[in-house]
Formats: sequence, C-alpha cells, structure tokens
Amino acid sequence: MVTSQPTSLPPDREIGLFWNYLVNNRVVSSPSRQVKQALGGLIENHEQMKLIIIYGPEATGKLTIAKKLSKATGFRLFHNHVSVDVAKTFFDFGMAEFGELVWDVRILALEHAARGNIPGVIFTWAYSHPDFQPYLNRLRELCAKHNIEISYVHVSCSINELKKRVLQSDRKAVGKINTVEALERQLEHKNHQVIPDTDSLIIDNTALSPQDAAKHILEHLKI
Repeated sequence: MVTSQPTSLPPDREIGLFWNYLVNNRVVSSPSRQVKQALGGLIENHEQMKLIIIYGPEATGKLTIAKKLSKATGFRLFHNHVSVDVAKTFFDFGMAEFGELVWDVRILALEHAARGNIPGVIFTWAYSHPDFQPYLNRLRELCAKHNIEISYVHVSCSINELKKRVLQSDRKAVGKINTVEALERQLEHKNHQVIPDTDSLIIDNTALSPQDAAKHILEHLKI
C-alpha cells in the first residue's frame, strides 16, 4: 500500500498564485465560491492582473472603445502612442533604436503595473502579423513572468468606413495616420489579421457604437 504523508500548505501567496496559474492556463475553471471560502479568501487576495489587448487596423476606433471599457471597468488605459511619443523625443521614426525604445517603455510600464497591484490594463495596438510577433512574444513572456491574464480583442470595420474615420480631426492632433493615402499604404504593407493561436473576440464595428463594442467585451470576458 502506498500512502502519502500529510504536507503543510505553502504560504498563502503561493496558494493564490497557484490557483491563478491553473485558471490562466485553463487547467481548471475559475474557482467556485465554496473553493474560495475553503481557502479563506486567499485567492481574492492575490487576483492576477488582467491585460486586454485591443488590436486591429488603424482608424478602427480601438482607442474610443478602450476609453469606454476603461470607464466601465476602472482598468488603466495604456494607449500605444504614449510610448511612441517617448521614443520620438530621442530617435527618428524608422530607426532601430526607435522601435526598441518603444517596446522597452511598454514592457517596463506593464511590469510596474503588475508589481503595483494594478487590477487591469487595456492596451491598444495596430498589430501586424507576422512582423510584430517578436513584440507579442515579449508581452507574453512578461505575462508569464508576472502571472498576468491576457485577453485579445480584434476590431475591424469596412474599408469605406475606415476611410471616413481616418479623416477625423482628433487623429491629426495626436500624430496618428490621418489621410486616406497614408491609410492605404499602411493596409497594403501590413497584415492586420486575427492573431493566430489566440481566442480573440472578433468585433466588426462598422455599424456598432463604441459603447456597444465595449459591452460585448465586458460580456465576453465576464468582467
């Protein structure tokens, strides 16, 4: 007969992190109320940070949706142009150092958010496959390191609607692509497909308001 010796429970932080790991990797579903009560609330005390990546082509309305989602959840909004503005202070667009600094800033900011017990961050990104895959790998490594739950939302709309939205005056004010010609060049050279191997929520917001898009995200992610 094989018997197991009773072992003492690990420190409470390890219990919480262990459960979060199991849930994040879909080994188990979110623990029930009974399980949480049995563990004395240890899981709630160590809830993992959530990272929501809203990605898709330029001018699809990612930032507008992200703002609505941030207001509804209290999650911090990390607009991708913030890191671009930092990099532009030192390097010209297109330089290798420019891209490196952009992502160093993003990773550092998210790492501090994870360490600072920020409950959630919403990140907007004009992801292009496969050329942006190395940057996605850096994000995933960060999430694995800090047990961050990562979710993906792909936003798109019709070409005609894109051409209307790209001309909105607020885009020029923040240094975004703001002409149809620039948009067409971007679409020609970039592949804004759904990221492979992800359970992305796919939203076509051609005729969908930012409020309704944010509502879909809330319902899908059960936030």
